[in-house]
Parts: sequence; structure tokens; C-alpha cells
Amino acid sequence: MRSSVLCCGVLLLVPYVETVQAGPIIIDHTRTDITALTEEAILNAKATLHIAYGHTSHGSQLTTGMNGLVAFANGGGRGLTLPANIFAYNNGGTSGALDLADTPFSGAEDLGNPNRTEWATATRNYLDASANSDVNVVIWSWCGQVSGATEAQINTYLDLMNDLEADYPTKNFVYMTGHLDGSGLAGNLHLRNEQIRDYCRANDKTLFDFADIETYDPDGVYFGDQLPDDGCDYDSDGTLPRTETGNWATEWQNAHTEDADWYDCGAAHSVSLNANLKAYAAWTLWTDLAADVPGHGAFSEYDIDASNAGQGTVATLLDGTAQTARVISESWRAPAASDTGVVSDILSLSGLAPEAGDECFVLQLSYDASWGNNVLLGWYDDTTGQWVNAIEGNSDGGVSTQGFVGAYGGNLTLGHWGVDLAEHTVWAVLDHNSEFGVILGEPVPEPTTLMLCLLWFVGLIGGARLPRHRG
Repeated sequence: MRSSVLCCGVLLLVPYVETVQAGPIIIDHTRTDITALTEEAILNAKATLHIAYGHTSHGSQLTTGMNGLVAFANGGGRGLTLPANIFAYNNGGTSGALDLADTPFSGAEDLGNPNRTEWATATRNYLDASANSDVNVVIWSWCGQVSGATEAQINTYLDLMNDLEADYPTKNFVYMTGHLDGSGLAGNLHLRNEQIRDYCRANDKTLFDFADIETYDPDGVYFGDQLPDDGCDYDSDGTLPRTETGNWATEWQNAHTEDADWYDCGAAHSVSLNANLKAYAAWTLWTDLAADVPGHGAFSEYDIDASNAGQGTVATLLDGTAQTARVISESWRAPAASDTGVVSDILSLSGLAPEAGDECFVLQLSYDASWGNNVLLGWYDDTTGQWVNAIEGNSDGGVSTQGFVGAYGGNLTLGHWGVDLAEHTVWAVLDHNSEFGVILGEPVPEPTTLMLCLLWFVGLIGGARLPRHRG
């Protein structure tokens, strides 16, 4: 999938969301620290994700919590100093908000209503509609149906989720546990929730652990052995028959300051603090899903466009990393008489300059076979007024230069560059932007000319061998 939008020479570049994970994403009570989220991670999630969330009353705790979080954060709650309305969401993601469609599905209310399978059909119908082609996150919640579920029924849920993942590989599907019901660690609810947890951990799934968040207060005090329920009530002696002796959420709220430590937002069947924690966990989930690599978002293969300046040169961004979403401007021009050695149309890029030294991107330009094989990706060095190998503009000054004959192979090493003789393209791994074009090898300073690269490749210089198809 391509995560870009091109309009009038402007490319909105957002990090690529990949459903293949190196390990499970488990959102539980340990992931409810809203102050741990950076502005960059939040903006990345808002630029990257298009979410569809199906739920009934219990599941609404996430969205009512998210609604209240906006004003709470704007007022500096929990010491937050983020831009105003950074936690806003709406259906469509307008005005810089997170794109979250709340209860958009037709034919099912939640994971158990009207039955335990219709939600999967509703998901397929929704994703197959062209109007929803941008949706890349699907999340459904339970109401009370896990409490009475059998092991086989939970296996049906897990199988249906796994089938959706297989059939829609570019989408992220979020698993969920059922809310607490006061039956304790020996109850069926806990056993079925453990079944879901075990499956997600063993199979590298994404889990929003609804029940676990209801088991701990914000200080990490554990109530799981005190028969807690969805309203945060508990029985201090932990024995059945259950007698409610306290409410951990109300007790915590009473010991802390409203609008500074917690906020009133409403919470179906529960207490505001419960929805606060669900909102914090939800935003942690969004930022986790938007980040392929911790601290970065990876992007992969974006067409820019074909130039109409004369040569019809085609530009592609093949790979890269970005701390945040980027708006990249591009324009084309024909080479002037002063552009010595340039044989292609000239691409001007802005917006890709790195925010950190470890960010980079791979730019590829096409060339005409009639120009010969002694070509490479060039960059206009405005300090010298010359066109040189594009990697010489990198932050390392081209120190890590290495040339390859073949297509870019996925090695995102700053300073690697090459020419693909079969596809007639030139490419380079860069961390700067300006003007780029295909240039002939002659004006490039030694020893980085393509001719030297070719000689080295065939073993005419010292018997050395360059890797092929590995950029």
C-alpha cells in the first residue's frame, strides 16, 4: 500500500503501516501513561491511521475518554504541554484530527451482537466498500459476551480475526478482552480472557486488554484478587459470594485533584477514571500502530510523478525513515545550458531534510537507454555551482560512498548509490533535498564515477567484487 497523496506538486508523506510485527503489541495497564507519548508520535499516528471502531456501551469508554482528554490536555492536565487539540478525533480526520469512524459498521453492534460471527461479515462489507479503502485499523469491542463464552466460541473469534488478517494484509486488526464482571480469577471470564491473551502473545497480535486496565489503579495497585467488576467495585476479602466493599476508581479520584490528575468524562457502567485510562491506552495503541520501528516510521515506494519538462523523467521514493509525517513539495524543470552534464529533467524536492541525523530516503530517477550506461543520480551543489554525485550532499559528505550495479535492494545505508541497467534507473540513499537529475559520469569527481564502479564490479581493479541488487 502507498501512504501518500499527491496534489498539485505536493506529496503528503506518512510512515508506512505494516501489519507484520516483530512481536505482539499488548496494550494493558502498563501502557496508560499519557505523558510518555511524544508530540511527534501523536502527530505520526494522526497522519498515518484511519480507524474504524465497532462497539456498544462498554466499548464507548474509549471514545468518551478520548473526548474528555482533549480539554484535559489543553488545560495542562497531568502536566501536559502539547499543542491545543492535539488529541482531537473525528470521522474523516478533518482539521488535523485523528481519523476515527465511531460505530461505522452495518449489520453488527459489537463482537457478540447480534451473534458471535456477524461482526466479521460486517467488517468485510465495510472494508470492501471503495469509500473505506483508506481504513487501515479495525477494532471491535465486546460487551458482556466473554463472560458466558465457551472455549470453542472464543476460538471462533480468534479464527475469524486471523482470517481477516490473512485476507486484508494491509490492515491492522486489534484484538480485545472482555470487561470485568466480578467473577474473579477462578471465573470463566478470566479463563476466556487468558485464552485471548495467550493467543495474542504466541502469534504476535495486537491486543487492547480491556480487562487488565480495569484491574489496576493508576498507581499500579492490583485489585485482580478482590473480585473487581466493570464499575471498578471490589470485594476486599476476595471471596464469594461477593460483597462490594470499595471502588478503586472513586477512591483514587477522591485522593487526587480533578482536572489536574483526572477528568470527568462519563464512562458507561463505570467511573470517569476508568475511561481516562482507556483513552490513555487507546492513544498508546494508535502511536504503537503508527510506528514500524521504535522512534521512527518507515515508508516504502512512493511515486512522485513523471516530468513533462521534455524527457519524461520518472521519480520514485523507494524507501526511508521519518520521525513524523512530512509534506514534500516537488517540481520539475528542463535542464538549462548551465546544467553541465545533466541529461534528464531536473527534480526539485523540499521537505525531506532530516530532523535527526539517522533519517534518510532513497530517491530513484529513470533515464533513457540511449544515454548509455555511464550515468548516475546527480545533485546540484549550489556552493560550487556544479552537478555532482547526489550522495556528496549527505551529512557525512559522501564518506560512506559505495556504488552498485543493480536495483536498490533494501539496505538503507546512507551513501549507497547505484544504476539499474536492466530497468534504466539511477538511485541513491540520501539525507538532503534540493535539485536532482541524471548526470553523465564524467563530471563526477574520482573515485566515485560510475565507470570506476563498473570496473570494480567486473574485477578489473584489485579483484574486488561489489554486491549485486543490494543497495
